[in-house]
Amino acid sequence: MRWAEGFECPRCGCKEYYHISSRRHYQCRDCNYQASLTAGTIFHKTRTALRKWFWAIFLVANDKRGFSALSLQHSIDVSYPTAWLMLHKIRTAMSDRELKSQGYTHERVLSSSPEAEEKLHWVHALISNAKAFMVGTFHGLDKSHLQAYLDEFCYRFNRRKWRNQLFNRLLHACVVGPTVTYAELTL
Repeated sequence: MRWAEGFECPRCGCKEYYHISSRRHYQCRDCNYQASLTAGTIFHKTRTALRKWFWAIFLVANDKRGFSALSLQHSIDVSYPTAWLMLHKIRTAMSDRELKSQGYTHERVLSSSPEAEEKLHWVHALISNAKAFMVGTFHGLDKSHLQAYLDEFCYRFNRRKWRNQLFNRLLHACVVGPTVTYAELTL
């Protein structure tokens, strides 16, 4: 997914490279720039095995109720702080995808037409579902991360009909999404 057409140097665009197996890096034949598959992704500088990351992404993508750090900790055998960080990095990728895919426009629905009442009914149902999603899954929700949880809910809702594509889409979001550090998440 990172280089779907094969390696391409991030610096000069050259497609020829040397593989440095001891460091798991690729070195550009033209400019000698060394790149890794994980650099510039949410996996950047991770000490957690990619296999555990992929399991975490699979679990998050396929659980419609959301996945807590405590559940992830036990599911993939990592510490709680590692599970928390992984989930927040995945949520960052979800948030980034939602900000790029928001192409809708709002409309005024505060009239007394049957269409407006139907839309308000669905808005109410959606808000109720979002509340149940957060209260039912995440205990001790911190206000500073509320937007990330709402973005996760929207990401899931907007892709609810693509069940067979959820893992691949979320993995792609994690590969192309922004790099985020623990310090940035805890500001």
